[in-house]
Amino acid sequence: DMIRQGVPSQQSETYSFENLESVTSKGFDAELKYGFRNNLQVTLNASVFNARFNTEFNQNGAAYMYYGSRLRNEPYFTHNSNVRYDFKNVLQQESRTSVYYNFAYVHHFYRDWEAYGGNNRADIPTQQLHDVGIAHTFPSRKFVLSFDAKNISNAQVFDNWALQKAGRAFYV
Repeated sequence: DMIRQGVPSQQSETYSFENLESVTSKGFDAELKYGFRNNLQVTLNASVFNARFNTEFNQNGAAYMYYGSRLRNEPYFTHNSNVRYDFKNVLQQESRTSVYYNFAYVHHFYRDWEAYGGNNRADIPTQQLHDVGIAHTFPSRKFVLSFDAKNISNAQVFDNWALQKAGRAFYV
């Protein structure tokens, strides 16, 4: 069994949850971290999950058309990477200034069941996000001042239900 957030209707203002009677999921999640002299940190992550609806008949004996299909609204391949470099004592003694770059990749996935739609299936397109930032940690370690630029390429990005997310954004 798998309980997950359901697909909202056009009239609904909230999300309901659905119980998928049987789901089979095979995959992996891997992360690799590398650090050099407490200054450079590199993190790579990849996730691949092939989750499929595994209930052939409903309680009335009718066959599900999407039996064996990949789950709808569910990414099956993602990748994230992060590179950060720390500079010590740049603006003040005992302070740390960090610069960083994040990359996120989500491979295209279907909005509805894989079995629906033939060649014209609605999908959420492949997405690539690039973020950069700088943060200064003050000597007391109680305060951090940071500047983040999210989605610097202003790419179109979507959530699992194909609702568009914000474009380029800046945060302090």
